[in-house]
Amino acid sequence: MAAGMYWAARVSSIAMQMAVPPALGFWADRRWGTAPWLVIVGACLGFTVAMLEIFKLASPPRRDSE
Repeated sequence: MAAGMYWAARVSSIAMQMAVPPALGFWADRRWGTAPWLVIVGACLGFTVAMLEIFKLASPPRRDSE
């Protein structure tokens, strides 16, 4: 059960990293009338951060030498 909750938290965290920056960009575009530029910037930022998190998740755990 704990492992399932761990993975659910990781997956939902990655989903939020991809969804929140474009949503903030959409809000800012509507506020300042800069559409669609801030949505594009937010989408690129969210995609980049999520990919870094996925690569970190997929890489084998590092052992620190003593």
